[in-house]
Amino acid sequence: MSLITENDILNEAKDCFLTYASEVLTDRAIPAAEDGLLSAQRKILWTMMDYLKMTSKGKTKKCQGIVGSTLATSYFHGDQSCYGVLCKLSQPYLMRYPLIIGQGSLGTQADNDLVASPRYTEAKPSPYAELMMEDFKKNVVPLKETYNGEFMEPVVLPSLFPNAICNGRQAIGISMSHSTPPHNLGEVCDAIVAYLNNNNLTIDELLDIMPGPDFPLSNTIINKKDVRAAYATGRSVVSLKVRGEYEIKGQNLIFTTIPYRAYRNKIKEQIEKNIDELEKYIEDFDDESNLGQNRLVFKCKKDAAPAAVAEKLFALTDLQTTVSYNMNYVVNGTPKMCSMLDLIKEYCIHQENIIVKIAQNDKEKAEARKHIIEGLLIILDDVDTAIQIIRNSDNRKEAEQALIKKYNISEIQSKAVLDMKLARLTKLDRDDLLNELNEKINIIADCDKLINDKSYRDSKLITKVTEMKKKYADARRTTLLQIDIPKEEKESSIIPEDCIVTITKSGFIKRVPAKNIKVQKANGKGIKSSEDIVLNTISTNTIDTLMIFTDIGKMYRISVNDIPECTNAAKGTPISNIITLENKENVIAITSLYKNTNAEYAIFITKNGMFKKTCLEEYIGGKKKSGITAIKFKDDDTLANVTFVKDEDFLIVTKKGMIIHIESKSINAIGRNTIGVKAIKLSEDDEVLIGLPIHKFSDSLFLISNDGLGKKIKLSEFPVQIKGGKGLSGYRVNNTTGEVVGAALISNNDNLYLIGRPNSICISAQDIPESSRTALGNIMIKDSKVYSIVKI
Repeated sequence: MSLITENDILNEAKDCFLTYASEVLTDRAIPAAEDGLLSAQRKILWTMMDYLKMTSKGKTKKCQGIVGSTLATSYFHGDQSCYGVLCKLSQPYLMRYPLIIGQGSLGTQADNDLVASPRYTEAKPSPYAELMMEDFKKNVVPLKETYNGEFMEPVVLPSLFPNAICNGRQAIGISMSHSTPPHNLGEVCDAIVAYLNNNNLTIDELLDIMPGPDFPLSNTIINKKDVRAAYATGRSVVSLKVRGEYEIKGQNLIFTTIPYRAYRNKIKEQIEKNIDELEKYIEDFDDESNLGQNRLVFKCKKDAAPAAVAEKLFALTDLQTTVSYNMNYVVNGTPKMCSMLDLIKEYCIHQENIIVKIAQNDKEKAEARKHIIEGLLIILDDVDTAIQIIRNSDNRKEAEQALIKKYNISEIQSKAVLDMKLARLTKLDRDDLLNELNEKINIIADCDKLINDKSYRDSKLITKVTEMKKKYADARRTTLLQIDIPKEEKESSIIPEDCIVTITKSGFIKRVPAKNIKVQKANGKGIKSSEDIVLNTISTNTIDTLMIFTDIGKMYRISVNDIPECTNAAKGTPISNIITLENKENVIAITSLYKNTNAEYAIFITKNGMFKKTCLEEYIGGKKKSGITAIKFKDDDTLANVTFVKDEDFLIVTKKGMIIHIESKSINAIGRNTIGVKAIKLSEDDEVLIGLPIHKFSDSLFLISNDGLGKKIKLSEFPVQIKGGKGLSGYRVNNTTGEVVGAALISNNDNLYLIGRPNSICISAQDIPESSRTALGNIMIKDSKVYSIVKI
């Protein structure tokens, strides 16, 4: 007996998993390109129409009976999962062309999980399902044994109805998923005909015929140009954005539909989750929907534009969703990514195979009947002798053999003669047989042509598809738009909101609404903050532009509104999800360009004390993705901060508490790719913390150390000095106080947000006592280290 080695077990596990994965993908998870059905869907339809003999014009049956029959014949999982599949096949908001007609509560857009028990609901196949089973009895598709070996079920359905393209579906398997939006039957039929007429059909020609998805309800796609890439490759490069349709009546914003695969219960949950955000613009909300009809009414506040509120709802709820193409289909037993033209091609190949199988079946029947007619005509030419032979025979077998011997006919022909009634021996019946013989000869010739002539098969398929379109096609329900929002219009749709933007040393960025930060008394414990160390924090607004600077001297521009909103304690979003950084490129500073700024210059302050002044217009064209060069660093220097000014004086603050007041107007503006001039002379172990422009509404300087000691100093204590000097001491740094980590120019009307670990706190500038340059200051926050501050 051989020992089982570790290698044997690993190989066995690998083989077993691959077998399992293959079975899941090809039989259960990924639909077949020929009929667009998953295995469970096919079993249900086959059971209904073949085993139970149900039709679209017949009566419905209890779903419990249909499910039971499906389990008895072919479905080897549970009754609940089988019933779930049946329900989805009947849902008119999920299926563009439902394959099952349901009766009873089989799901609604209010909550898709709310379905009645199968003993209360009924169903029958739809006309589209009948199209999929057309000619099934002619042995046109391969069959396989059911799980119990009692029946033979189809591997795929004949499916004249192009279900793979017309009915959308989503499925997931092992390391592979599937997603295809639904399309309009009339457009799909036109595309199939166009492909049959021209096998070199291009994507652009296809788009002219079939411009994009067509959802079950009236929806709007707002980026139709992205359909092209999905059609060409089978996979969406950019997901399609789908909106529900709405109308504006006064201050009422009324949604009459919701997007494909969206449900009202989830939308309500999202509204409740974002109630603090939405209640600023929405006075009241009511769901006035009825069965089969959506109607969500938002009553906007008087100062809120309903169109802007709609944009906010699109951003926060499933009133705008995304739909993607990921068209993995099983083709010839193997999962394959199909382009839309590939899918049309597979449909045509499958249907031509069906036509050939039908022709072979019809030819076989016609030849069998022709053979019998030929025998009958031979007998009719000598009917009296034939009758005499039959009368003289002792039994049927003897008569059969006698006829074969006399007229040289086959056994089948002989049996047909014996089965023929005497009434058919008239001249008129002979003429009928001759006509039938000619008919069978024509059928055989037509079948031979279908089997051997591809162009004739194509014309036959075109006729079938055209007739299907004429009988079953309907109007498009989905509007396709390309909304390239101009910058001004896009900005006008953003609802202004004061906020705090924070970026951490590990590269995460977040936006926290200013209203979420509550003012507390100084020397309090504050509120819990993120565990990540803060690199930079600014106060800004959603309508402003965020400028992002990196350690290689580049600058990127994004809208503040594009930064995901978070809570104070949340980690945020990786900055690399918003801008594309180079390898080993790191963000070191951020600043905000206010929408209505009158600034003329960008001022760069480096940690080694360099001061660079450049015209602001040189940075306005910065690109989000690639960025532009913003500054050139010397040696190991890096950026302390950036700000935009008209020509204000500056206070430059170092970590050791040294402060210099210089005039920026005495420094000339220079180009982007430059270093700047020396603004402050630093001691050996010191570096610049920040450069602050002095505005007329600020009268004091606030400083805070890492240990939470802060103080407020009058600006008059820092007279103007010549650039390049050491400055004045504004903070006595020692082991007790720690280094200066934050500085801000303030007035008594300002609030200061101190960001630390484990807690952060917001305090009023009015509560901070004034101190001299030599004072130590007061504790601003208990039991926390401070890393950054921002003025609110």
